[in-house]
Amino acid sequence: GGARRGSQAIAGRPGVGGDAGDSFSTIARGLDAGGYVAWRASLRCVSLVGLGLGGDAASETRLGDALGALKHLRVLDLSRNRLRAAPPGLPGALRRLALAETRVRSCAKLEHLAHLRVLDVAGTEVSSVRAFHPLVLCRSVLLEVRVDDLSKREPAWRRKLKDLFPNATVL
Repeated sequence: GGARRGSQAIAGRPGVGGDAGDSFSTIARGLDAGGYVAWRASLRCVSLVGLGLGGDAASETRLGDALGALKHLRVLDLSRNRLRAAPPGLPGALRRLALAETRVRSCAKLEHLAHLRVLDVAGTEVSSVRAFHPLVLCRSVLLEVRVDDLSKREPAWRRKLKDLFPNATVL
């Protein structure tokens, strides 16, 4: 099916025929199938609240520029990318952010995400609780953190993470 017009997101990809709803379906199917879909799709959105761009090599700066304009974006999945850092300028309204299976080492550039509730950094290069300190600066109220076991490098890591985010479930 196509996307509803008006209250839902409608996206078009340059070079794809048909109306905007058909283009959105094409992009969504491509993302779901894990195939290559150019992330440079031109978005014409009324209210986009979720977007998954995982599975492809992406530039942090270009992604930050493209996503920064999506002020109301609440869910973003950038998993399984070659990202070395979170893109700068992500929308401040984000509630869920997945950076799993990337090369991210810290939560730098996330210090403005005060509304962030769920963060997935499992399978990344995060090796210390210090990687989460930028989120403390913005007084983020994380409720769920997915991270690999850090006990080889930092024995009391789980307690330290709970000290930083007392309401969070650490998975």
